[in-house]
Amino acid sequence: ITGVIVYLGSTHRLEPKKTYRVALTDIHLHHHFHLGTLENDIALMRLPAQVALSDAIQPIPLPKLYDNHPTYEYLEAITSGWGRENDASPSISTYLRYVVRYTLTNPECQFVYGNSVKASNICIDTTGGKSTCSGDSGGPLAINDDSNGLMLIGLTSFGKSSGCTNGSPAVFTRLTSYLNWIYQTSGVANI
Repeated sequence: ITGVIVYLGSTHRLEPKKTYRVALTDIHLHHHFHLGTLENDIALMRLPAQVALSDAIQPIPLPKLYDNHPTYEYLEAITSGWGRENDASPSISTYLRYVVRYTLTNPECQFVYGNSVKASNICIDTTGGKSTCSGDSGGPLAINDDSNGLMLIGLTSFGKSSGCTNGSPAVFTRLTSYLNWIYQTSGVANI
């Protein structure tokens, strides 16, 4: 693998508004990422050119570095991705899919996953089988912040190996645990 292709501004996987090829040298995995436990499951990539914003392509803000960060418990959140629709799906989705669920406390999530869920994770309830699935990893978890609109609080990390429609919580990387790393690695000032 020499790099990845980034698709922007599309809800149809085969019809992106803009694409960029990102070299592996421009992808920065967290230096303490552990593949076996998925701890520190976060990476940044530098696009080769500045992105032209449009109605279809907009940034989503991160929490502020020095804000008082709540736990985000029991808040309505939205996650999206191109992953499989369910465990029986033969391939990833052609269309961007999303689900609106409520966040959980970490102890509720640890009841299912034990010590695999750390303080650097955040989970959503997937009762009824509406969840992220294989192929959604790295996708967004956002909440509606009253003052700023949508705000990115997590990245899809893992779910139950027994399947994505069994009602077990979906686990995300909690971005507030990595804000210092994000700003140091990217060189972008926290505004």
